[in-house]
Amino acid sequence: MPAYPLPYLGYLTALGLSLGMTAPGLAQPGFSESSLTPMVTQLSDSLANRISTSSCQDLATLIQQIGNTPQTPPDPSSLLGQVMIAVKNSPNLQGILVSKLGTPLINRLLECNMISVDLLNQAMSPAAR
Repeated sequence: MPAYPLPYLGYLTALGLSLGMTAPGLAQPGFSESSLTPMVTQLSDSLANRISTSSCQDLATLIQQIGNTPQTPPDPSSLLGQVMIAVKNSPNLQGILVSKLGTPLINRLLECNMISVDLLNQAMSPAAR
């Protein structure tokens, strides 16, 4: 099983799965949204490729690792922290992530049977609406 480098785990955790955890009051990043757009796009493409080509076991392990990762605020003095803060505060950068990661992630979850048919039926039932 190929190991996921810690930066990928950090990026996926920070940029893909914890977008709702904004940290108001932290220092604003020193980068403009337009300067971060190519970086976030490239990172999103790389993560989407990684997700698409991972085995089901690797994906399950990654998801488990993300669940076990402490939810600490990003360090605003680090480059990764600044990017994380910018993405958390920018609907445009979040949109890049969602558009690039959404389809590959959902496809792999379905292909690996990580979303149960019962859950889908429950979500589509009239009582759930």
